[in-house]
Amino acid sequence: MEDVQFGVLHNRKTAGTALKEVIAQQKQRTPFMKVQCFDHAMTLPQFITHYPTAKAIFFVRDPISRFVSGFYSRLREGRPRYYFPWSSAEARAFKRFNHPNLLAEALSSFNPLKRWFAISAMKSIGHVRHTYEDFLGPVGFLQSHVQRIAFIGHQKEFEADLIKLRAMLAIEADIVAPHDEIRAHRNPKELDKQLSETAIKNLQKWYRRDFEIYEWCLAWRQYDRSHSREELIRGSRPSPG
Repeated sequence: MEDVQFGVLHNRKTAGTALKEVIAQQKQRTPFMKVQCFDHAMTLPQFITHYPTAKAIFFVRDPISRFVSGFYSRLREGRPRYYFPWSSAEARAFKRFNHPNLLAEALSSFNPLKRWFAISAMKSIGHVRHTYEDFLGPVGFLQSHVQRIAFIGHQKEFEADLIKLRAMLAIEADIVAPHDEIRAHRNPKELDKQLSETAIKNLQKWYRRDFEIYEWCLAWRQYDRSHSREELIRGSRPSPG
């Protein structure tokens, strides 16, 4: 098995593409750096099992913001950077719901058929149906494996977090993250991302466990701010819970 010190896990719609671009540039210069980037399929529980001496790096994002981003990413089938055609279930979902607010509001519709269609769409649309619990495990799992986490980034604070990761991973200063929509795999800025109060309440209920995990990760970050790089790498931290 490859000698890995840090594993960069690609949590969906959390700036993982931009981070992997940065690391790929550094690996072209230092091919033997002990950092391995993984695709979406590698979850934290799998990583911990298959790489027992390595530490994980991943990013998180507010679950509602992540829902909107994921919805639009699949609406355009990943284009222009990628092209992953809709599944038949996604095609049916987008035929009924062409805006994230329409889908989120329909989760509490008084019309049982519309509500059923909304629930089906939430379980069918890529990114939207993938949860933090799927990717990271429940809070209890994170608590019990906290020593295996080297860094938790926050998509909203990507630039500041990248500065910290430069020091941890020895990434050279002239290597910069992509900022264009294509290379960074970002949604166009002009998209309508507004959600109603009803939509937000429905999503908070739908992603209840994801919010618990997200808050745990933010608590981890708060603890991490007061500790040195050496402590960070050793993983010598208590649980933030």
